[in-house]
Amino acid sequence: MLNLAFYLLDNGEDHYMNADVLWITDFLIPRTTEELMNKFKDYQKTGTKFYGFKIGQGEANWDKYFDKVYEIHYKQPRRY
Repeated sequence: MLNLAFYLLDNGEDHYMNADVLWITDFLIPRTTEELMNKFKDYQKTGTKFYGFKIGQGEANWDKYFDKVYEIHYKQPRRY
């Protein structure tokens, strides 16, 4: 997912600058290489903003890489 997002920012026809990237996920995804994690900061230096829309509850530990993470919570349905 990270590689694809970064590829689109770098290799799209417009070579995006000042882009807004929105991730919609539960953020229960493991961290990847430090090199890819550092790319967040590199893109932010060029004006790219990263926003997250977190669905569900639980620790994500991705907040420091995003400009803003919005959250929506839901209750698990009761099972009888």
